[in-house]
Amino acid sequence: MIDDDIKLGRTTGLGSELYCPCGMNNLHQHKYKIFERSEDQQQVKETTVDWQGTYVRMVANKDSDNPSSRRNGMQIFFACEGEHEMVLNISQHKGCTYIRWD
Repeated sequence: MIDDDIKLGRTTGLGSELYCPCGMNNLHQHKYKIFERSEDQQQVKETTVDWQGTYVRMVANKDSDNPSSRRNGMQIFFACEGEHEMVLNISQHKGCTYIRWD
């Protein structure tokens, strides 16, 4: 399991560097998933974007990778130069926004 703490590095005019849980700051984004639905709606609209294109499908929320159990969510897929693969999850729950590594 990946350490849930999100580590940020130095801040520049671009923002703060995001670090892999292994400690490297050389992360490469390669896929994105957006999950859209109304509160507790059974179906979620899942949009995936990667180098092959953009794909949209409706799926039962229980069968999706939506990081939010009740609302919208987003996943950003990374690979670090230390050869680790991980997903940054952003989710909503009861008015709060959460971020974690998986």
